[in-house]
Amino acid sequence: MDDKSNMRSSLAMARVTWQTWEGTLSPADALRRGTAFSALYMPFWGKEARA
Repeated sequence: MDDKSNMRSSLAMARVTWQTWEGTLSPADALRRGTAFSALYMPFWGKEARA
C-alpha cells in the first residue's frame, strides 16, 4: 500500500504563543469579557475598526 494514500488534508492549523502570567481579572470582569486574563481580551470591532 502506498504511504500517500493514507494521508489526509488538514482543515486548519493553529499557532499558539506562550503567555506570561500577568494576573487575572475579577470574576465579574472575566464573565463580561469572556476571559480571566486581561492580556487575552481582544474585543471584535468588525470591519469598521482601525488599527
